[in-house]
Amino acid sequence: KTLLSGGWDVGLYGVYTTPIPPFESAFQPALYAEYQRLKPAPLGFDFGYNHRDRRNGRALVMIARKPAPVLAGRARAAIRISASPLRP
Repeated sequence: KTLLSGGWDVGLYGVYTTPIPPFESAFQPALYAEYQRLKPAPLGFDFGYNHRDRRNGRALVMIARKPAPVLAGRARAAIRISASPLRP
């Protein structure tokens, strides 16, 4: 939410579920809702905590980009949230 309110473009990739112990209390319902809405494909590789446990499939990546400054007199593009590959 903070990135979006700051005008960032956010890409969601992978699968977001309840965090692993001992981080369960850090579950983010709004982030979960966005992953459910967008349904991004699983990453196809694991990393992070429990990365060797291939049963959980919890790997995710969030990429946020600050759009380039807009030139005077030009309308700014709407904030985008996507699950599609980022393009330069």
